Amino acid sequence: MLILYGSHTGQAQSVAEQIADRLKQAKVRSTPVRCSSLDDYLKGNDLSQEKFAIIIASSTGDGDPPDNATKTPRFLKKSAQSKDYLKNLKYCILGLGDSNYSAYQGFPNKLDKILQDFGAERVLERGEADDQVGLELVVEPWIDSVFKFLQSTGELPQSAEAEAEQTSAWKLHFNPIKSKEDKEEFARMEETRKSARQEDSDASDDETVNKKPRLLKASPRLTLQSGDQSESSLSRGDGSLSSDPNLRVPVAPEPFLASGVTHVKLPVAHGLKWQNGAQFPGLAGEPTPVKIVGTALLTEESVKKPKYEFVIDLADHLDAFPYQPGDALYVIVPNREDEVNFILSRTGLLPLADNEFKLFVHPETTRAGAALPPHIPPNASLRYIFTYCLDIRRVPSRPILRALADGAKDENERRRLMELCSAQGLNEFTQFVRKSGVSLADLLFTFPSVQPSVDRLIELLPRLMPRAYSVASFRGRRVRFVYSVLTFTAEEGRRYERKGLATEYLLSRRVGDTIQVIWKEPSRFRFPPIPSPLATAEALLTTPLVMIGPGTGIGPFLSFCQFMLKQKLQDPQTFEQTANASKVQRLIFFGCRDRTKDGLYLDELEAYVREGILSELIVCESAAEGKTKQYVQNGIEEMKEKILALVDEKALIFCCGDAKGMSVDLFSTFCKLLEENKGLTKAEAVGHLKELKNQNRYVEDVWS
Repeated sequence: MLILYGSHTGQAQSVAEQIADRLKQAKVRSTPVRCSSLDDYLKGNDLSQEKFAIIIASSTGDGDPPDNATKTPRFLKKSAQSKDYLKNLKYCILGLGDSNYSAYQGFPNKLDKILQDFGAERVLERGEADDQVGLELVVEPWIDSVFKFLQSTGELPQSAEAEAEQTSAWKLHFNPIKSKEDKEEFARMEETRKSARQEDSDASDDETVNKKPRLLKASPRLTLQSGDQSESSLSRGDGSLSSDPNLRVPVAPEPFLASGVTHVKLPVAHGLKWQNGAQFPGLAGEPTPVKIVGTALLTEESVKKPKYEFVIDLADHLDAFPYQPGDALYVIVPNREDEVNFILSRTGLLPLADNEFKLFVHPETTRAGAALPPHIPPNASLRYIFTYCLDIRRVPSRPILRALADGAKDENERRRLMELCSAQGLNEFTQFVRKSGVSLADLLFTFPSVQPSVDRLIELLPRLMPRAYSVASFRGRRVRFVYSVLTFTAEEGRRYERKGLATEYLLSRRVGDTIQVIWKEPSRFRFPPIPSPLATAEALLTTPLVMIGPGTGIGPFLSFCQFMLKQKLQDPQTFEQTANASKVQRLIFFGCRDRTKDGLYLDELEAYVREGILSELIVCESAAEGKTKQYVQNGIEEMKEKILALVDEKALIFCCGDAKGMSVDLFSTFCKLLEENKGLTKAEAVGHLKELKNQNRYVEDVWS
């Protein structure tokens, strides 16, 4: 049985591995169950020799394949000897995506078409899971349909799923240590671990208030349930779910890690490579310490999402960061100390948080291909692992809830956690966990009897990724960035107030502080785009530009303008002659709520207009008193004649900002302009814009 995935953030890989685990539990007849990334499989295998494949795929950027599937289209086309190359293959495919992006489901659709073009037969409707409404709403029913299909073909026994659901998730209750010396060492580590748990549970808060590390605390007003006790919530399901005697609960993924703690104390990092030196898509350098040399509040502090800037000095590291306008750097962001302490206290291992923690693959695990997570150092402290390696803020997945249920001592709490990860509880999981944005700490506050296994958390928690910030300047070693801050109040299942992890960290930094940054691989969102025929400064200066950046999306366009200003200052005569000869148009559409409260860098942008760098600055205000609401797409519509003329003149169109509808709305706006003014059908307009994307003339940098 073959399961293939193309995964960027790990979601598709996680789904693929869960399917593999379930198939093994259900005793699928075609063995062994193989699970691999698309590229890794196709490097050494011939897909035409397979009879059936389950494929999980996501997209990146403008519908591009993720890094572990970038070679897949080429591999398939190169291997194909004829149009019926894959005539013996039956397959099903699930796409993961985010409908905020205009290239939603781009790669899964492309891969599906390639497979069918070479004669493969898709046996189920293609699944399209949307992260905006909850991947689980499509993923779980789609997996069920795969299992039903396999049952219909005889690959799975009819009772397979029922038997699998009754299987205990905890199967590894054995001593993994073989030699006498190892047994003695493991016994010492276990004794250390047990004494730590006893110490943690015996000590009262009053006695240890000055000894214990700082712990996260729930909002006082949420320590008691309030409101209508009959209403469903994170801690309480509705009547039909609570009384359902036949919950369909997924089997927890097979445990595969074991660990021990020694008496050796370790400094937090003690010379470790960040996240064990593990690679990830987009990484193009090493973590580098840099100093913050400037910070500023850019808006009124009272606005909904106040905006800030910070400036770093690359100093002697400039050669390691050959950035160009539009590029971005990664900022390494640690988890909050009080959250880490709270979670470790619930595992019972907080007193040993700074001791050497040895992690290894359980030698008797039955999980195929079990390996240490590459981003987890095998000899670090728990504090390091939970501070720098694991994402404890991301909304917990249903497998994590399943593992928490296994650690619940209270039967009511265990039942509720089982409800939330059950097939019947999918809507409540979406409402109370996913949409509410609860964290692991929120769940532990809500279910106080849960004592999670630290090994299981390391297995199931996703990797803590650095945050990418676009450069907002082009002035050598001093680099400016701009970001917004959103506060999440203690409500809707969230048990403590917080800001975004990265923005809260940046807000706490002061001038003179050191942070770690990493060079990010350049994307197509660059001036000029990569690849591009515009190789010379003259070609750039004669190319029309339409730049659309609401909110902090204005950042990279500041670097564009500074780049062009530098060209002008270096050779003013050539700049003036080039600009005047071509009468080149360069427009910026900036969106804000009220320019007097959250207008960013307007003085600087207006100066670029006076200098001839920009031909026009259009400010679109969506909540200014006494003015008609206007978003950037409305501004585009109002200037449709000029915009369409610029498209005809081969203008480069750049869009940057929060993807909450912006990417899709802008794409739709341009389609509408082409339909209404160029006589194109909707399909032709979409096709024309997709062709502009392929030519790097319509380039997006959006996030959600």
